[in-house]
Amino acid sequence: MNFYLNALGVVCAAGHDADTLAQALWARAPSGVEPEAWRGRNLHLGRVRQPLPLPDATAQRSRNNALLLTALQ
Repeated sequence: MNFYLNALGVVCAAGHDADTLAQALWARAPSGVEPEAWRGRNLHLGRVRQPLPLPDATAQRSRNNALLLTALQ
């Protein structure tokens, strides 16, 4: 059984659309994960660096909802 994602909505540390994600997946060097200081330790963390739009409703403004809105656009 085969599955296909024809209309991919993605936003993650590796990319913000299908093209940038494919480039990151097939690149020779890893991307999207960088060392960051956290509680006195350096951890390799992935973070979306793209500016995210905020939802219109004040009660719904969160980073998770902004990531979802970006993926749906």
